[in-house]
Amino acid sequence: MDGHAIGKGYVLKHTTHRQYTSVESINSLNPGDSYESVIQRLGEPDSESVTGSGDMAATSALYLTSKKGAAVNLMFTGGQLQSKNQTTTK
Repeated sequence: MDGHAIGKGYVLKHTTHRQYTSVESINSLNPGDSYESVIQRLGEPDSESVTGSGDMAATSALYLTSKKGAAVNLMFTGGQLQSKNQTTTK
């Protein structure tokens, strides 16, 4: 906005029993799914980063899928799912 970078990020601190997101749930997502529908289906991500604003905003949402550190990063632009990438948090 006005030539300035805008960004925010967070990591959820789980103080109770951690529940991992199932790979089946992740696999059921399709490109073009809205950010809101993904959050309704999967719940809040374990971490999230947002850069930009408006139609140019990009959101990266990370969901842990196993206690060994496996995770899936979901990338949204314009509020729509663009990609799913497996990663590890270790």
